[in-house]
Amino acid sequence: MEEKKGFTIQLIIDNWLRKEEEEMKQEAKYFYASDLGYCERKTIYRRKNTPQTNPPDNRGLRIFSVGHIFHEWATDKILKNGILLAAEQEIINEKYNYKGRFDALVKADNKKILYDFKTQRSDSFHYLVREGGPKKEHILQITSYATMGNIKPDESRILYISKDDLLFAEYTIKTELYEDEVREELKSLNQFLKEDTLPPQITETNYGKPNWKCRYCPYKDLCRGKDWKGKILKEYKKPVKKHLEEFLSTKVAKT
Repeated sequence: MEEKKGFTIQLIIDNWLRKEEEEMKQEAKYFYASDLGYCERKTIYRRKNTPQTNPPDNRGLRIFSVGHIFHEWATDKILKNGILLAAEQEIINEKYNYKGRFDALVKADNKKILYDFKTQRSDSFHYLVREGGPKKEHILQITSYATMGNIKPDESRILYISKDDLLFAEYTIKTELYEDEVREELKSLNQFLKEDTLPPQITETNYGKPNWKCRYCPYKDLCRGKDWKGKILKEYKKPVKKHLEEFLSTKVAKT
């Protein structure tokens, strides 16, 4: 089969997504709900529009973009059932320099229920369900929606959608348990921004494995240095070195 040269649909899509990515960087005027629970140093880099040393590749941008399609699909079905009160509503809190956008607010069982939708690969989805539920960063994110605006939901839930097999997992979150943590993290981020200083690096390893937050960070070379992978490997004995090398290896998608 002959490989196509010149114009391709993939090229059009990739160029458009890259353009959208650059426009989002230029609009970085707030701390986002999606920053919460992650590395504060990464968040400050992003907030100051620091050039990325390890930007996402085209495949990564495609995967992120397609996630929105699942969100729109779920919202459409809720709307057609007549229970949707609001969707994709923006929340801005100037006091905390915060911006977020929740997925859906519905009226059901005589309650206002706030929803955040999360799409995942099937392996990640099944691991999450098996290990007992929502990620901490996702809990903080929906908590911020419930507390930073004037929504005042009766209940808050995270809906996980497995993209490969369309299985669902729905969790009720007691956001009142995490309100203080959200406020404290936003206060901390604002303080670092005001003082023009960087937060400390997060722990490079987690239970003997390189921290995934570092592995996928678009600023990892700036923060850790270009040889960050090699430095981690040197810290471990030979019996685990092979496992770590496999874990750290980067599979580059053909574009």
